[in-house]
Amino acid sequence: MKVLVKTSKAIDKVVKTIGIAAGYLSIVIMLLMVFEVFSRRIFHSPTLWSYETVSFLFGAMVMLTLPYGLQLGVNVRVDVLYNKFSLKAKRIIDIVLFIVFFGILMVAFTTAGYKYAIRSVQTLERSWSAWSPLLWPVKVTIPACGTLMLLQGVSELIKMFLALFGHGDLVGISDEEVDKISQEIAEIEAIEAETKAKHHKDVNADENDGGAQK
Repeated sequence: MKVLVKTSKAIDKVVKTIGIAAGYLSIVIMLLMVFEVFSRRIFHSPTLWSYETVSFLFGAMVMLTLPYGLQLGVNVRVDVLYNKFSLKAKRIIDIVLFIVFFGILMVAFTTAGYKYAIRSVQTLERSWSAWSPLLWPVKVTIPACGTLMLLQGVSELIKMFLALFGHGDLVGISDEEVDKISQEIAEIEAIEAETKAKHHKDVNADENDGGAQK
């Protein structure tokens, strides 16, 4: 079990470091955009390279920060039916769906990404623009993203299995926190149901008043 915990934490650390470092590319992107605006509007000397450079850096930033997003759990999930199940059932559902959907799709994405990047490197693929930069430095971030996503997926699976068998506290997963979130969602649903019932009641009252006046 200690090996699993250490593996998960090591993967998390690597993914977090790369994700935070890639996030700083947003500053570089902003500076390049400001530089291009000044060059174009004030000095009347637009560059050939700034627009594509910004596009490349943005693509690289997205690819390299996605795995960190998975670690933080910022992905969108639909909890309409999920919260109806018990905590143990939720753990099992998480594991099964994660393997079936995330695992298979990420393997396919990473495999295609490697082929895509290797072909770009071998052919020294260039952009069709007037600047004509090499494209492989950007395209290699695609398989890099897939590899990091798969690694983070392994870490998430370790966390899920540990949580399933009551050891989630070793990797920062608290059953109390999950129960609290479920309770908050249930309270929100109750408030929404109460609001809808009140709205229907007001509408019916208005209709009855209108009928009485006629």
